[in-house]
Amino acid sequence: MTAPRPTVYVIDDDLSFRKAVSRLLEAAGYEVQGYSSAESFLADAPRTRKDTCVLCDVRMSGHDGIDVQRVLRERGSLLAVVFVTAYSDRHTEEQARAGGAVDFLTKPVGKDRLLGAVEQALSVAKVSLGQDPGTSASRGTRRSRL
Repeated sequence: MTAPRPTVYVIDDDLSFRKAVSRLLEAAGYEVQGYSSAESFLADAPRTRKDTCVLCDVRMSGHDGIDVQRVLRERGSLLAVVFVTAYSDRHTEEQARAGGAVDFLTKPVGKDRLLGAVEQALSVAKVSLGQDPGTSASRGTRRSRL
């Protein structure tokens, strides 16, 4: 019996970006669940689950990515968050990192950088759940590290 694949929740209101990132992550061996808004994700979001992380846009209509991070923490969620944004500014990045963001990436982002951030987030999530980060299920894909 094979172990379940790690899951990445992709939250971005830009359909083309969401699709492209989902394809990249699926090709790398991840299960992907895409959401077009913070509200739709927060309606479904689990509090904790091993081998799971969030890849979230910062600026979206309605609630933004910082709101997603805040609500997850208020709910006691241990999901690790990686932010991706086309509108990077120091204040928002500081807010994200102060809230526990694993990484803060600026669009366009290279595939190796994105995949490295996801791997880091999954490792952080495992440590938060008291698991050995070296025990993740193999996805059969090798990629360069940053």
